[in-house]
Amino acid sequence: SQSAAEACAKHLKEFIEKSGKRTAALQSPSLPAPSALLPSAEPSPSSNSTLSDKGIETLKEQAASGDAGAQFKLGTVYLGGQKAPEDYTQASSWFRKAAVQGDADAQFALGELYFFGDGVPKDYSQAAVWWRMAAEQGDAGAESELGYAYYSGQGVPKDYAQSMVWWHKAAEQGEIG
Repeated sequence: SQSAAEACAKHLKEFIEKSGKRTAALQSPSLPAPSALLPSAEPSPSSNSTLSDKGIETLKEQAASGDAGAQFKLGTVYLGGQKAPEDYTQASSWFRKAAVQGDADAQFALGELYFFGDGVPKDYSQAAVWWRMAAEQGDAGAESELGYAYYSGQGVPKDYAQSMVWWHKAAEQGEIG
């Protein structure tokens, strides 16, 4: 059986991979190129062998300066545990910083973390709040999750009509679940 953390990580990874907007954001000139985040050919003993020190330091500097795209990307780095040690608390912190600036990707991700209780206390109401913010910006994943929340009554009052509204919006963008 899959743990809540594994389910959250899998869902977010799939969501990030299939989103063209996220791919474009990763190729933005304001963010390090994806190759900058790959390990160097010969990592030094003091460096994290799963991450280019220069790439992560550049990303951290941009995130610390308030760049919402970099904050979201840094959250995904900590969430995935592939380029840095997995740390849901750090992921949620960086997602929150981007989310309060209106970044729909980060709002969706933060909603997922609240739903599963990873890096933040499990709180269906908070999950629904963040999903709604992202859904109102047209984020298909958030629309789908918000539809589920209304269907199941998790974090919001059970409302089948609202559920269908949000699922319909998600389906119009090709999101089927």
